[in-house]
Amino acid sequence: MFDLIKNLIPRRFKIDPLGSYNRLRKILGVARYRYNSIKKVIDNNPEIPRLFPEEKMREHYAREPMLQTVEFPVLYVTQIRYYRMYKYFQLHYPDLFDVKTQIIDVGDTSGALFQAMGKDGLSVNIHSEIVESIRRNGIRAKIEDAENISFNDKSFDYAFCFQTLEHLKNPLKALDELGRITRKRVFLSVPYVERTSIFNKDFIVNVKKISSSIAGKADQEVRDTDCHIFEFSTKDFKNILSYTRLEYVDNFPISYFVPLGETRKNKGAFINFFILKPRGSHIYEDKR
Repeated sequence: MFDLIKNLIPRRFKIDPLGSYNRLRKILGVARYRYNSIKKVIDNNPEIPRLFPEEKMREHYAREPMLQTVEFPVLYVTQIRYYRMYKYFQLHYPDLFDVKTQIIDVGDTSGALFQAMGKDGLSVNIHSEIVESIRRNGIRAKIEDAENISFNDKSFDYAFCFQTLEHLKNPLKALDELGRITRKRVFLSVPYVERTSIFNKDFIVNVKKISSSIAGKADQEVRDTDCHIFEFSTKDFKNILSYTRLEYVDNFPISYFVPLGETRKNKGAFINFFILKPRGSHIYEDKR
């Protein structure tokens, strides 16, 4: 592979082909080291594949193919991400597992977390085919628009909303809805970025097409809801909360290598995990 890449470097450009080749080799070497390190986390912890089995997690994104390459080990990252949240909930919010606790997962695509928890929660998604796929996994599911949820105020004790906000045209409205329907806490994750970005649609569509091609599904249609529109830094995310019915409680990067909540430093994590509460709510106070 390296010889092929080296030979493809244009000689006519005023660059150092060997230097470019060596830099690329270093980048690929780092990627392989990260891949092996992440894989080792799963290999050394049999609870991860038991709770979030590979064959199930490959279907997690429902429509979008799950990438799993040295450069993009999305399958392993997704397994670990859900496991970190699962263990965090076990330790800090054990009432989530109570049969009487009402939970809604807004933007869910598979029901994987509810399955791992043994929980009879409600998953909602705007797309009918995704809702049907979740139902086939034995999880209650309903078609809902995250920006206009049909349930009454305070219908749920908790709400999940993972990797959904960045796909929405009106994230403020969705956050407001989450604060309206929830009594205790909202657990939410978004991409971890240092600077807020607003993406050009054509750029994201092309990225999605490349990802689909790598995964062997080059003909996969890209819909608006597949695209990232906004990605918020922690500071900016806290600022937009002031326009909603939610208040900030805490946040952590979801690390591959340490339990969720153990560090606030991001050492290469892709996901930012937030704990929010309905504005003015005193129903539930954290004891941590």
